[in-house]
Amino acid sequence: MVSRAANVFEHKICLEDRMLMSSVKDNVGSVKDNVGPGLNIALVNGVSLEFIETGASNMWAGDVNDLLKFIHPLHEGTLVFVASCNDPVTKMNEETRKLFSELSSRNAKEPAFHDNWVFVGV
Repeated sequence: MVSRAANVFEHKICLEDRMLMSSVKDNVGSVKDNVGPGLNIALVNGVSLEFIETGASNMWAGDVNDLLKFIHPLHEGTLVFVASCNDPVTKMNEETRKLFSELSSRNAKEPAFHDNWVFVGV
């Protein structure tokens, strides 16, 4: 997982040599282009490691409720990969911080504007 730092590094999430989220070309020349500003999240089955879904939540101009709707129906054992880009927290409220803490992020209550933040939770 790579969290974007200014415009120097593109953020991406990969697992077992499979690119799940990226804004750059992967190893076969295709562009994922499924990342955005805010929080970029990839969901993976924790047993089979099969890809489930990706989502990007704009934490500056977006609606935090969209993030909550995406995260809340998690099944037990789902791996949650999170990589931030630019602003991970402006719209983050206590409910979202608590949710990420429950997914095992020790730093969910600490990120600030323009911080980089990555974690894998279960």
